[in-house]
Amino acid sequence: MNGLVICALAFVSVLYFTLADWRRGLCLTIAWGYLYGILKSNYTASWGHFIYDGAVVGLYAGALLNPPPAIDRLLEGSTRKWVVALIAWPCFLVLIPFQHYLIQAVGLRGNVFFIPMALFGAWLGDSGRRQITITLCLMNLVALTFAGLEYTMGVEAFYPRNETTDIIYKSQDITGGHFRIPACFANAHSYGGTMSMTVPWILGGMFQRIRNPIEFYLQAVGLVAAGLGTFLCGARSPVAILGIFLGLGLMTRRLSLPGIVFLGVAASVVYVMVSGEERMQRFALLYDSEAVVGRLSMSANLGIFDLLE
Repeated sequence: MNGLVICALAFVSVLYFTLADWRRGLCLTIAWGYLYGILKSNYTASWGHFIYDGAVVGLYAGALLNPPPAIDRLLEGSTRKWVVALIAWPCFLVLIPFQHYLIQAVGLRGNVFFIPMALFGAWLGDSGRRQITITLCLMNLVALTFAGLEYTMGVEAFYPRNETTDIIYKSQDITGGHFRIPACFANAHSYGGTMSMTVPWILGGMFQRIRNPIEFYLQAVGLVAAGLGTFLCGARSPVAILGIFLGLGLMTRRLSLPGIVFLGVAASVVYVMVSGEERMQRFALLYDSEAVVGRLSMSANLGIFDLLE
């Protein structure tokens, strides 16, 4: 199986589910996003870099062929205008011959490709948000499984050494000379960043009235998986982002007693596991003010080519 086949599989699978229900198509697109990094690293041909693009194109095509019902599109009015404006401006700029047209095409793709996702966000109601939250919890568990295997077996068992994984094998700064953990993502920062970004969704699910106990327990383990992944990856910035999201969530919402118990148990599990593993404590370097200032000054003063070296 090569990258082109996986691209086609991503496109067809998402298109099929989107034609049936656009929410399911969006959930499957998220799942492909979780697996994109490890797939791209093992299928390094050119098409391997477009696996997630195939899934997104399948989502867009399905939404065009079978638009969401009118009740889902009640809140899209102002969003649609912004989407059109944000796409039109880069399309106009690409007509100005500043650089080679292929270079401008790459820039155009990066600036407009995901903008239509704003419409899917506008279409999400309570049901859609619940489905997204469940998907994120399940995929957090999948990512944690990969991370656990890489923690015990080594990153080399899942990521071959090539130009795509070069950044992974340059990140050997964990206690004992271990690599940072990318799980199933392209690198450790992508893993930790995604885990911290899922926390608001899971907290949002906590604030809703959950009638299904299975859904409640799934959110519990999904939150724990997100917390562990944030520390397990070895990157420091996701830990700071996680703290900000948790703080904002606790300050802006009033938790019920089950919610307090829910968060307390999750925090206790994460604390016990992190405190017992030195490899998961790289975030403690954030308390070293001199090291943080030195890192920031280096990033601000060095040129892009110096940083790449």
